[in-house]
Amino acid sequence: MTCNGRPASGVKVKLYDSDNSFLPGVLDTDDLMASGKTDSHGEYNLSGSTKEITGIEPYIAIYHDCNDGIKPCQRTFRVGIPSSHVTRGSSPKSTFNAGALELAGKYPKEGRSCLN
Repeated sequence: MTCNGRPASGVKVKLYDSDNSFLPGVLDTDDLMASGKTDSHGEYNLSGSTKEITGIEPYIAIYHDCNDGIKPCQRTFRVGIPSSHVTRGSSPKSTFNAGALELAGKYPKEGRSCLN
């Protein structure tokens, strides 16, 4: 990850499984599978697992302050992980590369998070 072309170190990155409950009145929060921060090169590596009856829908949540000024909380957005990178068991068979992400730009469905 970069911020204005420079490596973005210390960016919080979390790996979640999206839980969408279809039962009325049931609140099912997303499962945190792993978390970490980018290194001095703006890179990170996460691996996680969870137990579900059905398949999982993983995504990476990114929390940062790039080009944020003095606004409270952090900018946040999600990057979905294709199902082709989801495997049964705890040992991944492939690695998903989210690519080079420039945090200075605006991302679809970007929001703010104070509790992360």
